[in-house]
Amino acid sequence: MDALDVLLISERQESALFEQILLHSSNNVLATCVTSNEELQAYLAAKHPGCIIVDWQTEVVTPELFPRSLARSPHMQGTFLLALVYSPDQLHSAYRAGYHFVLTVEYTRATYYAISALVQLVQERWTLRQQLLHMEEALHAARQVELQWISVLERLMYQRIPESPMVAHFSRQSALWIAERLRTISPSYDVDFAQLELAARLYAIGRLQLGDAELRLPVARDGVPTTYGCSRVPESAAEALEALTEYPQTRRILMTMYENCDGTGFPHRLQGWQIPVGARILRVVVEYAELLWRDGYDPPQALSILQQLSHRIYDQRIVLLLDEYLAMTDSSNTDRLLLPLRVEHLVPGMVVGRDVVTVAGHKLVAQGTVLEASHIERIRNHHSLDPVLGAVYVLRTWDS
Repeated sequence: MDALDVLLISERQESALFEQILLHSSNNVLATCVTSNEELQAYLAAKHPGCIIVDWQTEVVTPELFPRSLARSPHMQGTFLLALVYSPDQLHSAYRAGYHFVLTVEYTRATYYAISALVQLVQERWTLRQQLLHMEEALHAARQVELQWISVLERLMYQRIPESPMVAHFSRQSALWIAERLRTISPSYDVDFAQLELAARLYAIGRLQLGDAELRLPVARDGVPTTYGCSRVPESAAEALEALTEYPQTRRILMTMYENCDGTGFPHRLQGWQIPVGARILRVVVEYAELLWRDGYDPPQALSILQQLSHRIYDQRIVLLLDEYLAMTDSSNTDRLLLPLRVEHLVPGMVVGRDVVTVAGHKLVAQGTVLEASHIERIRNHHSLDPVLGAVYVLRTWDS
């Protein structure tokens, strides 16, 4: 470990004796005494002392202002400041100025021993700080290796699965939007955005163990693995990311991505709330995107397929939010016919453009319903206890 550099700022005749005490306080201490501003500036330009001792009667610096000026130097962060004072008033002034420790000087052995003991404590502190810095450097290097590994996995995925760049891009954007909307609805839907984003980037990493023919097939049809190799996709994804210790939720999302809401999925047959929210979100957005870019469906057809399998395979609330996300990002004429409204703005005669569903998954009003006073009262009563998921979409059949 590096030696502790101790700087003593003092012009007193006793400073040489202080310097000797510091040198003998430990085998791993380098003590230097400066008596002029030029010496001080030259020293600070060349070294980063772990401890600076300031004599309150020095004229090299202004003791009251020295800690503040030192704080403006980023490379001086972590330096221990010790003030040597000669009266109670100076002691209070030194603590107010920002010194870490203040010692009243009496020319006795006790003073020198106190300084020696303090320097040893500072040395232990300095050693721990150096160890922490080395650990942070090692952690940074490990994270760089993780980022390189993630980049390699992405390139492999893009090479073997032609549609994966488009699917991953759409999944990242839509999954994060849906996760944010769910978070505003209820704290129980909290998802780590960074872990979810990485899961979306590597959504197909578990498929790299499949042959070329199987790669063109969906992992699951109607909630059931398409082939035996596809049934191993979740475990393969978890194994591929085992070395990424910083992303445990990403591994869990990919491990449980193909669980069905009714408990018939794989690999562990989890159901409903047992499936992580991130996995439920990713399943919906990835399979919607694959229907577009792999299977050639147009957006309404792909969304209709997901809606038909809601409750049984997909979380209906997430499918509904995907529909809202698509309406927000799509500029088609159909979407421009829909007007999102808050519950309190509904009036009789409006035509519901999409199913009105609550956070708990209850469908209050079906698409195409002409709202009557009883419908609106039912929606508002439920909304006070079980909020409506997203906005209420109505057709623009009147001036708005």
